[in-house]
Amino acid sequence: MPPRAGRALLRAIFVIAAVGLGVTLGRRREANAPERSPGPDPALAVASSAMADSLALLGAPDIATPDDAIAVASGLPAPVRDSARVAFVLDARGPGTYVPELLAARDGWNFRWPDRTGDPLRIWVQTASGASWDDAFPALVREGFSAWEGLGLPLLLTVVLDSSRAEVLVTWVDRFPDRMTGRTMWRHDQNGWIVGGTLELALQLPDGRPVTRDGIRAIARHEVGHLLGLDHPRDTTSVMAAQVYVTELSARDRRSVQLVYELPPGRILP
Repeated sequence: MPPRAGRALLRAIFVIAAVGLGVTLGRRREANAPERSPGPDPALAVASSAMADSLALLGAPDIATPDDAIAVASGLPAPVRDSARVAFVLDARGPGTYVPELLAARDGWNFRWPDRTGDPLRIWVQTASGASWDDAFPALVREGFSAWEGLGLPLLLTVVLDSSRAEVLVTWVDRFPDRMTGRTMWRHDQNGWIVGGTLELALQLPDGRPVTRDGIRAIARHEVGHLLGLDHPRDTTSVMAAQVYVTELSARDRRSVQLVYELPPGRILP
């Protein structure tokens, strides 16, 4: 097993840092993973859509994962991995998605939640207060989950009022100390099943300005995509792009997450 994949199994919490807003979002990275060049700094990027008026387009380098990652053991059964079927599905469904790109960046590993069609994944969304708080924010977050759930995934979602019953917690911070606007953290077991997660969303931009409703809409959709197992593609028209200019899922976003959940978890490519 490649060393990087081994670290992915031993260090099971992954942090996705939403860097800036417009929205520049840091890539998911394992703790102690080797540094890779973040590419050109998009600090002066400008959106050509109406989003330019409501989103602050700020760029920043990637944020490193903390060293206190926690390994988990879920007790879930190992999935069936049929290499011939995986190859067939990727050949048939891969075009028009960024899943091959995602798998290449992860040493052939696919991460996803187990099928939950009878027992919905339980989500709790915190409410907050303060000068930057908008009572519409929790509903925008719930819409972000619904946008992905409506794609026919084998994963039902439900919002619960009791945080102690939730498997996914969505919380708010005034603003992050670094140039971030959101962060997703999820845990997986040795088989690649995602088993828990936390989303943190900022109420203010790094410079102190409040995040708008369009900003929360974009950030929430992006972070939920990470929670479901997606990473950053090179396609800048996708809501999962490292710098987001859209508030809705693209066709590639939709097809990509559908393919992730058609494939088994774990290392599916040599």
